[in-house]
Amino acid sequence: MVAHVLGPPPKLPGAGRAILIQHYRDLLPLSLYLPHLTVLRSPSATVSRLDIISIRSPQQPLCWWGAACNLIPSQMQRSYDVPGFHFAWLRRARQFTIMQLVSDHPVLLTRVAVSAALTTTSLRRDVLLIQRPAPETRVRTASSG
Repeated sequence: MVAHVLGPPPKLPGAGRAILIQHYRDLLPLSLYLPHLTVLRSPSATVSRLDIISIRSPQQPLCWWGAACNLIPSQMQRSYDVPGFHFAWLRRARQFTIMQLVSDHPVLLTRVAVSAALTTTSLRRDVLLIQRPAPETRVRTASSG
């Protein structure tokens, strides 16, 4: 559902997209639906899009594994002042709120810049994912060896 709202990765050459999931620290289940998705462990990545996901969750004392009530709720900010990006849209999908920030050109997004933009959470509580562009595939012909 969230992957469907996020849509395909950007088409700008050499730029991927970053995804910040607030109050969540795992690659799954989103990586099952978005190819080439990994946790951003380096200080920066070149991207042209930053998608931010917050979660509304009914906290219940008796909750089975995998249920929405196991998710930790987070609050979407009104805006995220990340240099090089501007607001594109805000959408809701069940208990998730997704905000998309875009850039007209590839931007070197740093963990420091994302951290500085957060007011309702902190990067140490969140996961910052990167979906790198799919590797270029070359078609081999008989003449190319």
